[in-house]
Amino acid sequence: MAKRRRLRADERKREIQEVAIRLFNEKGYGNCTLTDIIEASGLSRGGFYHHYHDKVEILYDLMMAGNMYRISENNGYISEHAGVDAKETLVEITLNRILDENELKNIYVMLLQEMRQDKALRELYDKLYDDSIELMSRHFEECGLKVEDTWKSDFFNAFLNSLFLGMYALDAKEIFEREKDTLRKVFRVILGG
Repeated sequence: MAKRRRLRADERKREIQEVAIRLFNEKGYGNCTLTDIIEASGLSRGGFYHHYHDKVEILYDLMMAGNMYRISENNGYISEHAGVDAKETLVEITLNRILDENELKNIYVMLLQEMRQDKALRELYDKLYDDSIELMSRHFEECGLKVEDTWKSDFFNAFLNSLFLGMYALDAKEIFEREKDTLRKVFRVILGG
């Protein structure tokens, strides 16, 4: 057996996360076991538990990585559209958030679908929601984006999650792409306060 190369803790966690992303997308979150992830990572059980104790911890880190990806995407939009007012910027970055496809969005949709039956996932979702609001609030403040708090509302969050579910569970991305202007109008109304 080949000896594993020594990695920093953050590098090893990222390696485990990449295995989890692949397995979650192949098997589904609920059908993927912690043993599946441990075996695919090539780590011993003890080595693995040094970094993660369960799938929920991995999922949290993946979703927070998704937030960091979204912040990076927002920064790109904001720097390219410096003269756009705050409300229109929020409309566009929200539209980009809905239409963007990345390896983590499908996993987020799995979380949304499975949290009804799984108390740990519901608790994770609630923690992610609070942590994400705090993170995005700081991000908007750092960008000088002064927007109404409407984007923090339970309604707006539920509406966006419904769009995510529709896009992935109902395969409606093409419809949303075609109806970008309609989505913009809806976001303007909701975000108008």
